[in-house]
Amino acid sequence: MVDNAIDQTYQFRLKILKNMSIILSIAGLLLGAINLFLLNDYVAGVFDILLVLVCIFVCIKIKYKKVKYWYFFLIPYAYILTVILITYAKDVQAGIVYWTFTFPIVIYLLLGKTQGFIGSFIAVCIQTSVIYFKHLTEPDVSIIFVVNFIFTYAVVWVVSHTYETSREVAHDKVINLALKDPLTGANNRLALKDSFHNVIQANSTVALGLIDIDHFKKINDSYGHDSGDYILLKLTEILHENMGAKNVFRVGGEEFVVLFHCDKHEAKILLKSILDDTEKQIFNHRSTPISITFSGGITQIKKDESLSECLKRADIKLYQAKSEGRKLVIA
Repeated sequence: MVDNAIDQTYQFRLKILKNMSIILSIAGLLLGAINLFLLNDYVAGVFDILLVLVCIFVCIKIKYKKVKYWYFFLIPYAYILTVILITYAKDVQAGIVYWTFTFPIVIYLLLGKTQGFIGSFIAVCIQTSVIYFKHLTEPDVSIIFVVNFIFTYAVVWVVSHTYETSREVAHDKVINLALKDPLTGANNRLALKDSFHNVIQANSTVALGLIDIDHFKKINDSYGHDSGDYILLKLTEILHENMGAKNVFRVGGEEFVVLFHCDKHEAKILLKSILDDTEKQIFNHRSTPISITFSGGITQIKKDESLSECLKRADIKLYQAKSEGRKLVIA
């Protein structure tokens, strides 16, 4: 999960789902009335009304904020099925077949690149089979019509796929910029907020560790800020190697947060081991050897608490470690 303040994909697709349901309801009512009362085409009319009922159902669920994930599949596939069935039931010259060209657009917008490709492929295979059957049984449907249908659909499909691919790439870049620390590549405070929310929702056993590099100001003053940046990068690498990148967050200056998927006592042992390994290493920056240690405070994440409350407890433990001489981990 990514915070909706950053990731607007769900809201974007929800708006499309709502607007599409409204448009299909109006179109279905109009076409259903024409088929039932003017053309006496009860088969097509019933299909139209059934689609309207599905769309109204989804609109009601959206209004009362009770949307299920499968609704995003329900509307496009109900729409596709309706068009295909009516195409089969009616004469091709009635024009319902031309709605097929909207299939890729609808599926990609609602379901994304992977499901869009799968849905577009399934839809075109079935609809092409129906149209080819019409070619064999109806003299007005020529093979040229079938070929034109396939290539026109292919153009719309390619454009839809290209658009969604570009959108997803741009989306991932924006998310990465929003959730990553530009210097170290570690997750940032906003990413921590999101991960913490997931931990609370899952109600799992997780400990939070707050780490602060000892005498970091002295490193900057003695060796320069570029050396300080180098140390931040090296510590990030160590934490990533030991804890996994998804569990490491830079929350300020020389402070990091680490999430441990265990209780605080096990977390203390693990972080102390990382501290010991870090202390033994010599980091050479521009031929200057630099060694570092850090202090850490660990607390257990409690059910239904806020991130600020948890960080406050960890900070108290960190302050205690600093007060007792640094190079300590306290839980």
